[in-house]
Amino acid sequence: MVPLSGGYKNMNDWHTTCLGLKRLPRELSGFEIEAFFNFSAAERRVIEERRKPGLMLGLALQIGFLRMSGRLLEAVGVVPPALWRHLGDQFNVVAPDLASLRAMYRRRRTLFEHQDVACTTLGFQPLTEAQRRALVRVLRDELSRTIDRQRLLGFARRWLYKHRLLVPRERDLRMLIRKAVRSHEAVLARSILETVKPLLRAEWYGTLTEPRPDGMTTQTWLWAAPAKHSTRQIDSLLERIDCRYRLGVDHQLTDLPDAILRRYARRLASRPPAVGARIGEPVRTIEVATLLALRRALRNGTVWIEHSFAFRSRERLFIPAERWQQTRRAQYRRLALPTEAGAFLEPLLEPSQHAIARVADAAVAGELRVDDELHLTPLAAEVRFSWIMLGREPRSDKELLMVYAGILAHGTALSAAETARMIPQLSAPAIPSPAPGGGRISPPPT
Repeated sequence: MVPLSGGYKNMNDWHTTCLGLKRLPRELSGFEIEAFFNFSAAERRVIEERRKPGLMLGLALQIGFLRMSGRLLEAVGVVPPALWRHLGDQFNVVAPDLASLRAMYRRRRTLFEHQDVACTTLGFQPLTEAQRRALVRVLRDELSRTIDRQRLLGFARRWLYKHRLLVPRERDLRMLIRKAVRSHEAVLARSILETVKPLLRAEWYGTLTEPRPDGMTTQTWLWAAPAKHSTRQIDSLLERIDCRYRLGVDHQLTDLPDAILRRYARRLASRPPAVGARIGEPVRTIEVATLLALRRALRNGTVWIEHSFAFRSRERLFIPAERWQQTRRAQYRRLALPTEAGAFLEPLLEPSQHAIARVADAAVAGELRVDDELHLTPLAAEVRFSWIMLGREPRSDKELLMVYAGILAHGTALSAAETARMIPQLSAPAIPSPAPGGGRISPPPT
């Protein structure tokens, strides 16, 4: 649900990309302008209390930007012309030139007043120390699912926006993420130290740096991927598993998620053994323990191929039943979902019924035909996505099909050949790729 009138409901993925922006982008799509810069009746009353057009549009800009990014607009560098016209039309005023808006905001008192009013109108508040600690706690929980810093940044921004807290600078968020990582590692190391006896840990440390007859250290040998499927390679793999059994690893760290095991084990394996031996605590303890505990990953290949872990049994994909009973309400809150399926499905039924009725009407009217392929007669397009992607009107039906094939390939990470197999009318070389960094599609020359 798009937060059109200041009320947060469900965070859409496309909105996540706007969170944390420091300034207005040079271009905004019509959809983004409608989503963030349309105002409820209560918001309009607050804005229209300002008498001068510049003050009205300046405050409207602050409210819309806060709704879009979760941050305060500190300075007005560039305002997209379409947005400026949209704001002027909404409040029936002639939009002043941007120079006068910038001059107005040089008076810091006016800027601060607009920012305060925007926060009050949308219900945003600065992050307090207690809320910082709460964010660190939820980040620490999220670390059991991902260690990717960009994903953690996105998670933190969504959490802040959901709780109506101003999104801090990226540098400050990264500091909180580092704090959460240190706390997470301290808890993890403490659990290892409590469950693994000191003599066994010392044996683990010594074993990893021991040289083998072939010249490799045990650490390098344990991590080495099999060169090919052969009896010799299978024997070597079984030998590595036996080594772990001899070290008593099969009774240790059984409750740690496999994602955590792989994460820290890979970090240790990426360093030379001599360097790994100099890593400080608690990271050294975690990395050694997780590397040796990867006995299951040796069997299924996820030590070397990350995506092979996706083909697990259904039971391994689900949260354990006991843990689910304890944490189910927190999981529902995290995903902003109701606890009953009926409450989730009910709002979807009416739009689905309307959509099915429209498809049936189109089939009766001859606008849509399905046999071995899907056939659509030209329809009056309202959005004209192809025009947006090409920057002009498509010159032919084939070019239109090429554009949508390129969007499909880009959005699903399919190769051109894989996409062409789904669309018999096109060959692989005819499927375009988006420009680096996104933007318009340039179809291949015909």
